[in-house]
Amino acid sequence: MRVVSMVLRIISFLFHILLAAFMLAASTLAWSGGHNLTIEILPWQGAALTWVLLFAGLAGLVIAGLAFKRTLPLLFVLWNLAVLVLLVRGYFFSSYSFGPGGGSLSTALWFVLAALVAMLGSWVQFRSLRRRPTR
Repeated sequence: MRVVSMVLRIISFLFHILLAAFMLAASTLAWSGGHNLTIEILPWQGAALTWVLLFAGLAGLVIAGLAFKRTLPLLFVLWNLAVLVLLVRGYFFSSYSFGPGGGSLSTALWFVLAALVAMLGSWVQFRSLRRRPTR
């Protein structure tokens, strides 16, 4: 069970570090090039999306770093939950379409599954830290 917990935590950190790096890169490139972003699954568009991605990417890296240092693990759980909710809402409860002219359903399912596994990893870390006896 310890190995599974460790693998889940590693996947959680990797997923969110890569996601935060992507958000920072996309927002920085759009901002420096003077372009507006459009990501259909997110509720923001244009300049607002650029700023949201920039600050969310920074926040994601800071939160993952704090969780890695085992400081504020609940914040990492809440971050994971927010990402999972935004993905599920954006892919399945919005005007986003799959198929011709839209995205791939399998890609969406894999992305949501990865976010779900990351969520489990953050929860496992949070639970293991709460059970650790204090010295």
